[in-house]
Amino acid sequence: GGTSITAFVSTMVNSALVLRGPPRPAFYDGLLLQSTKPDADDLPTLIDGWRSVDDNVADGVQTFPEECFVACNQFFVPSDNAVAFEQRWARRESKLKECEGFVAFCMLRRDGTAKGHGTVPIAVEE
Repeated sequence: GGTSITAFVSTMVNSALVLRGPPRPAFYDGLLLQSTKPDADDLPTLIDGWRSVDDNVADGVQTFPEECFVACNQFFVPSDNAVAFEQRWARRESKLKECEGFVAFCMLRRDGTAKGHGTVPIAVEE
């Protein structure tokens, strides 16, 4: 609970409208990439560019061992504030690389011509 019936109905109507018509791709530009260099011992074995998985684990019943935690947010930024928003993120003092378990950070900017223009910061941690 904690929300109004109007908010609930609005969510249901918007969800139904999304389902109308064929899927539409969403394109993003990657900005402000930060990452750490992984240890060679921590890299998975690759076969033709794909991670090698033991057949006993990939049986459709067992879950794969976890590799990372991904945190995503989404900010809807009016186009007239987009430049200031991105500059503020770019100028901030980041201490992410000092955090234990930090793997990568990237800011994604949605294609400005798309409906629902948004910015998505993504952080990946061990």
